Amino acid sequence: VTGNLKFDDHYTVLSDGEKKVWRGELGIRQGDPVIVFGSSHSQEEELFLRQMLEVWKSKPKVKVIVVPRHPERFDEVSLLLERFKLVYARYTDVDTKPISGNEQVLLLDVMGVLRKAYQIADIAIIAGSFTGLVGGHNILEPAYYGVPSIFGPFMYAQEEMKTLVLTNQAGLQVPMSEMEKVLL
Repeated sequence: VTGNLKFDDHYTVLSDGEKKVWRGELGIRQGDPVIVFGSSHSQEEELFLRQMLEVWKSKPKVKVIVVPRHPERFDEVSLLLERFKLVYARYTDVDTKPISGNEQVLLLDVMGVLRKAYQIADIAIIAGSFTGLVGGHNILEPAYYGVPSIFGPFMYAQEEMKTLVLTNQAGLQVPMSEMEKVLL
């Protein structure tokens, strides 16, 4: 029995200069609050965006970075953002359609950048935990970077991490129905 290998993972840390460059590439201005919605699954983005519509009414400068768990869902999430009539940019489109900085949502439609995104977040929301389909994802990643974390009620596949984070007050377990209130 090895235990959870996520505890032994290596985390690359960006320098302050690298974080500044990354924020600039994403059109995030100084003072813009950033929420990363990481490892999201079907249904979760829609639930979260409904909560964000209310948050944006009083906090219009909040930038949301959505990082879907599976690449085959990138187009689906893009269509969802269009359906919500949000101003957004796809990371892979920056060469043909530069990020203006006026976007509400940045869709990171590439793999391997979630940890990098967590490092520029003011709040991390770890998906895979807001419906009963997945059982949660790695809530240690944003905690490693000192980023306040929120995860949902469905953490049955990550009980050990959930207990560790909650016991040490390193994150909050929040149902989606309370997300607006908690974020504000």
